[in-house]
Amino acid sequence: MSRSRSVWPSAALVLAGALAGPARAPAAPQTSTQQTCVNELNKFALRVAKSQNRASLDCLGNAGRGATFRLGVPPQTQTAQACLTNDVGGRIARSTQQLEDRDARRCLASPEQLPGFGRAGATAAGAAARDAGLGMVAALFGPDLDAAVVPSDSDRDGARCQSEVLRRTTDLFYTLWKEALAAKSVPTQSAELTKLASLLVPVTEKVAESLLKLIDTLEDHDDVQKVYANFSMSDELMAKLSR
Repeated sequence: MSRSRSVWPSAALVLAGALAGPARAPAAPQTSTQQTCVNELNKFALRVAKSQNRASLDCLGNAGRGATFRLGVPPQTQTAQACLTNDVGGRIARSTQQLEDRDARRCLASPEQLPGFGRAGATAAGAAARDAGLGMVAALFGPDLDAAVVPSDSDRDGARCQSEVLRRTTDLFYTLWKEALAAKSVPTQSAELTKLASLLVPVTEKVAESLLKLIDTLEDHDDVQKVYANFSMSDELMAKLSR
C-alpha cells in the first residue's frame, strides 16, 4: 500500500505482506462497450429505486387515509410496514425485470461487453436500489412504519408533512444518484485491486513501533509487491511515531 505517514488515515494500518509473488497488474481501461454496460445498469437500477420510492409514498399515504385494502393483496399482510415490500401493483417487479433485461442485452450478450471491474450485476444492483428506498423510510420513520403513520382524518397537516418529507428525501436521493452516474460516465483510465481489513487490532506504542519498522523493512525488500496492515493506533500515537 502506497503511503506517506503524514497522511495515513486515523489509525488504520497493516500487516500482511505479499512476499515473492507476481505483481497484480492494474486493470485495463474499460472500452466504450464496457462503460455502456456499467452506465446502463446504474441508470436502470435508478428506475428500480424510483419504483420502490413511489411504492413507499403510496404505502404511507394509504395508511394515513386508513385505506388498508391498498396496502397488500391477500394473502399479503395489509399493514403499512408490509406494504413497503408487498409491491402492490407490481411496479417494482416490472422495473427489476427491465434492469435484468438490460443487463442481459448490454453486459452479457457477448464476452466483450463484460467489464473487468465496476459491474455488480442486475441482481445486486436491484437489491441495492430497493434497500436504499427502504432504508430512507426506516431512517425517517423508524423500523415500524405503522407506529409512525399520522392519520389524515385527525391530523391532515401532520399526514401531509410526513408525505412531503418523504417525497423531498427521495428527490434528494435522485439528485445524488444522478451525480454519481455523471461521475461514473467519465471514462475510467485504470483501476487496481487492494485489500481492506475487516478487523482492526488496536496495539500499544511498543508494538506499533515494531510493526512500523517491520513494514519499512518489507517495503524495502525487492521481492515485496504490496504490504497490507490490520492494526490501529490513536492519532496521537501516529503523530508521535511519525516524527
